[in-house]
Amino acid sequence: MKIMNVDYRGLREKTKRMAQICTELSAQICRISEYVQNLDIFWDGDANDAYKLKISEDLVTMGTDARRACNTVKIMRSVLDIYMRNEKEVKRRLKI
Repeated sequence: MKIMNVDYRGLREKTKRMAQICTELSAQICRISEYVQNLDIFWDGDANDAYKLKISEDLVTMGTDARRACNTVKIMRSVLDIYMRNEKEVKRRLKI
């Protein structure tokens, strides 16, 4: 019987890095939002309002995408933990 070898440490490191990227992405989206709020200081009028509206819509979309990515990473980590527990249980039962 052949046993499948999985690099759990590598997968854990990759999901950790992905979580860091999600955190960085969320921080950058917040930073852009702050910059948009300060546009009135430099620019005024209908063009500013239209630009801010479009940027706000884009920020909502980016925020939604970032949350989905972060949730996906959480799911990946949960699945990885489940696989690790199950593999330990199989090894224990097979006395490998």
